[in-house]
Amino acid sequence: LSGPLCDAVLETTGSERVLQSLVQSNLLIVPLDRVREWHRYHHMFQDLLQAELRLREPRAVEGLHRRAAKWFESNGQPELAIHHAQAAGDVPRVARLFERIGRITYSTGRSDTVFAWLDWLEEQGGLASHPAASSLGALAAALDGDALRSARLLDLIADQSHPLARLV
Repeated sequence: LSGPLCDAVLETTGSERVLQSLVQSNLLIVPLDRVREWHRYHHMFQDLLQAELRLREPRAVEGLHRRAAKWFESNGQPELAIHHAQAAGDVPRVARLFERIGRITYSTGRSDTVFAWLDWLEEQGGLASHPAASSLGALAAALDGDALRSARLLDLIADQSHPLARLV
């Protein structure tokens, strides 16, 4: 958590003061850095708060995640943006972010993360409408030795007029 993130997600101001007050009161929130910009709270407390939110305002959850995804994307944290975009069901944002960071994520040895994002996009039906994500996934699958997955992902773009379809 950070003040600016909370302000953006909640569409309010003054979150930093609230966080500092909670830290000083020792209410399950601790600072993560010396300047006390970032904070965290206990995961069990997180589960409790999320359950309460789903119970009281279930329609608000998607919007909160959309705003968090937008904030993280705008603030140079694309993986956290993907996490929140997935929670919001925002397929276009996940695909766009995947296209931007999928290759570097794979090249740093995090193929499981790449394939988890691909699986989510495929489950949501998002790969057929995002040929760059499909081709990137096909390349990652080929490099990983999964010829069947690679062929399946390439098939998604074979009939489209996207420039990457010419590579098939």
